[in-house]
Amino acid sequence: MSEFFHRVDFQDFAACERIQSAMASRACRAGGMLVPTEHPIGVFHDWLLGRLRRTDGLGR
Repeated sequence: MSEFFHRVDFQDFAACERIQSAMASRACRAGGMLVPTEHPIGVFHDWLLGRLRRTDGLGR
C-alpha cells in the first residue's frame, strides 16, 4: 500500500509543478481558471476577497 501512495503522491507533485509554472501565463493573470465544477470555489473566493477588502480597506 505504501508503494501505491508514494506513486500517487509523486504524480500529484509533478502535476502541481507543471501547473505552477503555467500560472505565469496571461490567461491566469486575473486569478486563474476554474472548470465548471469548481464554480462554487470561485464564488467563495469572490466572497472572501470582498470581505477582506471591506475589513482591510483595500478598496481594489
